Amino acid sequence: ASRISEMLLNPGKAFTYNGSNYTYPKVRMIYNAGNNFMSHQQNLNELIRALQVVDTVVVQDVWWCSSARWADIVLPAASTLERNDISSGGTYSIDKIFAMKKVIEPLGESLDDFEIFRRLAALCGVDYAFTEGLTQMDYVKKAYEGSSAAKVKPFDKFWEDGMVHL
Repeated sequence: ASRISEMLLNPGKAFTYNGSNYTYPKVRMIYNAGNNFMSHQQNLNELIRALQVVDTVVVQDVWWCSSARWADIVLPAASTLERNDISSGGTYSIDKIFAMKKVIEPLGESLDDFEIFRRLAALCGVDYAFTEGLTQMDYVKKAYEGSSAAKVKPFDKFWEDGMVHL
């Protein structure tokens, strides 16, 4: 994230990352989901100048943050209260997985990330390739079942209880 200005302002420039050599591409569009890229910059004035070289900036975010304010297109994303998910956050020992159950329906025009990407995939004609016929909740269950928590408690019991201790 800290090299975004350098990348935008220097297409074709060689750089080294983790011991490998790469070349900055000519970027025409930025699609940013899940973070405020403006908040990671050491020099915001340089980033604002660099953003002038791209044709389109799309931001998918819950908040009207600075990245959203600079975007050409804003896709309003649902908050954690507006979607089902799982989390291992909240404890320093990381010894629990929590069921993050939807509390309210998404407000306004916001959609959960899965639905935003599903709709974009449908527009591109690759809906099934993206979803594999699964729903957002199917992927929550699949993620849980791929974790060590599934050995402790089956998904349905975990979802009912709201937590599993590892």
